[in-house]
Parts: sequence; C-alpha cells; structure tokens
Amino acid sequence: MKIREFIFFSLLSFSCFSQSDKEIIQEIQTLDTEFWKSYNSCNTINIAQYIYDDIEFYHDKGGITLGKENLVSSIKNNLCSNNNYKIRRELVKGTEHFSILYNQEKPYGLIHSGEHIFLLTINQNREYADGKAKFIHLWLLENNLWKMKRIYSYNHQPNKIKSFNQSINQSINQSINQSIKNEQFNNKKGIL
Repeated sequence: MKIREFIFFSLLSFSCFSQSDKEIIQEIQTLDTEFWKSYNSCNTINIAQYIYDDIEFYHDKGGITLGKENLVSSIKNNLCSNNNYKIRRELVKGTEHFSILYNQEKPYGLIHSGEHIFLLTINQNREYADGKAKFIHLWLLENNLWKMKRIYSYNHQPNKIKSFNQSINQSINQSINQSIKNEQFNNKKGIL
C-alpha cells in the first residue's frame, strides 16, 4: 500500500509543479517585461537578476559583450550615463515567437524572438522612434529560475518616418537658408 501512495503523491506533485506551455510563455513574457522596464529606467541592479553571469550579448552594430558584469557596466556607462539622452525599448506587438526547448519531456529553455523599436529623448525634447531591430533571447531554466543566457540584437534599421522627416527638415532648412541668402543679396543690390 505504501508504494501506491508514494507513486500517487509523486505523480500528484509532478503534475502540480510542472508548467504548461502557456504558463511558461506567460512567465517569460512577464520576465521580459520586467527586464525591459528595468532597462528603460536604467535600473541596472534589477537588470542583473534576469541574466546569467556568463551572458553573451551579440549586437550587429556594437559587437559582442561577454559576462553579466560587462553587460551591466556597458548599459550603466553608455546608455544611462547622460541625463540629456534617454533611450527606451519597446516591443513591436504581434511579432513575438516562442519555442520551448525540452529534454526528455521536461522544459529546460525557451527561444523568444521578435522585433523591437528604440525611442529616443534628447535634451528633454519630444520622444521619437529612432530605429527598429530584431531580437532573439535564449532563456534557460535552472533551479526553477528562468534567466537569459544569450541575447542577439540584429538587423538594426533606421526609422523610415524619422529619415523621411529628416529629409523634409533638411529641404525646408535649405529653402529657408536660400531665401535668406537671396534676401541678403537683394538687400545689397537695393532691390527690396
């Protein structure tokens, strides 16, 4: 009888503590939101709790950053060091993909991918979308904790609206400057 009870309670405890795919994805979405909230507010102490000590961060423009200490330091000393410059990362809704990794029917990792945009505020001016990129995050489960092990940020593109607006602004400025030059020329000639 004791063997049956042991098996019953073992199966019961396994089913109570194992997560469904939906629960795993929801947990990663929550952790991802918390991580980026810390990033956006430059809370580097909180950022550290979501990543492994041997994190690897691959960026198609900025190169490779190895290790938690280096990654946190890079964020703190670069993105968060200038009070006149603020960057905010935002997920592009509807672009997320999740792939749970299993070993002998037990989840051990998750690949989270999608697109994100980066918004800038410079000198307390209006925030604008600076660019967008794709990302892949490898989350691993260890001691019942999910943390990021690898981060890939790639295919960075400038914001087309910003580029278009910059082109218009440049054209307007060139027209204004040309008008000023013409007016100055005409004033010298006594035409006005």
